Amino acid sequence: MSRWGQIRQALAIGPSQRSAGVERPRLGPPVRVHPLLAITIACWLALPPAALGYSPTRDLGFQGPLIVEFLRDGRSLRVLEEFNYVDGTGRDWIVPAGSVVNGASIPRAAWSIVGGPLTGKYREASVIHDVHCERRERPWQEVHRVFYEAMLESGMDEVQSKIIYAAVYMFGPRWDLPLAAAAPCDPSGEVPCARSLGLQPTAAATTQPFDETLFEEVAAFIEGENPSIATLDGFAEAALERHGSW
Repeated sequence: MSRWGQIRQALAIGPSQRSAGVERPRLGPPVRVHPLLAITIACWLALPPAALGYSPTRDLGFQGPLIVEFLRDGRSLRVLEEFNYVDGTGRDWIVPAGSVVNGASIPRAAWSIVGGPLTGKYREASVIHDVHCERRERPWQEVHRVFYEAMLESGMDEVQSKIIYAAVYMFGPRWDLPLAAAAPCDPSGEVPCARSLGLQPTAAATTQPFDETLFEEVAAFIEGENPSIATLDGFAEAALERHGSW
């Protein structure tokens, strides 16, 4: 039965309960439903899954293994095959084959505290983050947020993931507008990119000098409270403002 047929039956406005002499179960007296409510339900059920913020036909998370080679400089990796992460809303975060990453989007001064980005559990997440900090086709807040989400997907502890996220949120790259990078826009067309918005390339991303005392203050807050990401963002911004940063 079609979804509209199911709706009609549920609202007791369907066809007669007798057809071709076949006795059908009686469902009781009709239920009176306001016409606007019926229309609202019908429209909601008719929406495509993507409009509701999810894609039931796609797997979320990392799409296949990360295949890389170590470069001779001793600190960089080249991605040999396209790598992709699908976030909780169904958006792709693609790393093209041939991308070279070195963990530069993670403040190097924080490595001694949170660990190197290319050797630990959050290696795949840091590759996604590196590439999209370089491409800058989406707001910096979204790029840092998907880094956190991907760390959890990698099996990282929630508190540790928030501490690493705080490091990039406070001292990682920020940019004002999406960059019209050489790479194509999102093929789905669901996420506006610089060229589709008619924007000019932004200047190079800016970073805040790493402040260990400030970072330890925020890390202590995370360890003590395990705040939501929204609360953590607010706390980090307030801490940066107190210290005259950004």
